[in-house]
Amino acid sequence: DDTSIYMKKKPGWKMIGQYMMGELLGEGSQGKVKEAIHENSLRRVAIKIINLRQLRKKVRNGEAPPEEILKRELSIHRRLKHTNVVELIEHFIIEEKQKLYAVLEYAPGGSLQDLADSMPDGTLPLSTASFIMRQLFVSLEYCHCKGVSRPRANRWRTLVRAARLSLPIPHAADGGRSSTAT
Repeated sequence: DDTSIYMKKKPGWKMIGQYMMGELLGEGSQGKVKEAIHENSLRRVAIKIINLRQLRKKVRNGEAPPEEILKRELSIHRRLKHTNVVELIEHFIIEEKQKLYAVLEYAPGGSLQDLADSMPDGTLPLSTASFIMRQLFVSLEYCHCKGVSRPRANRWRTLVRAARLSLPIPHAADGGRSSTAT
């Protein structure tokens, strides 16, 4: 039949473990972050995908192997349960792909930078900025009380979660290397 129209079939949803992968949310030096949905609970999450082959290439003299550092950071992050800290729900490795998947709480408001960029003059109103800073200090205090320090806190990615209030609730996420006080 000459009138038939052939369309290239789009690939279906990709399943990784129990998660249906969605759009790319961001990329960083350690990997990328994608939106996903848990197949049973339908919980919306963010999944950080870390390429273990690339991670292994980042060995520094005098430091523990990168995989050991990552495992320690995941263990530390899993212990943190606070309103203003992005929750690590679970993590798993798929050996065939040489990838680690860290399943994180989804913060639908985007980043703090996105919020600032959405303002007419590119800056946050003073009342909003002071509210956010107070919330970040509360989360830092919580982490320090748990014996967790963030030596490079300036690298924190601050995510914003929509709140019932008119002000956003910030979440600290992916702050570089974590360590516990000994």
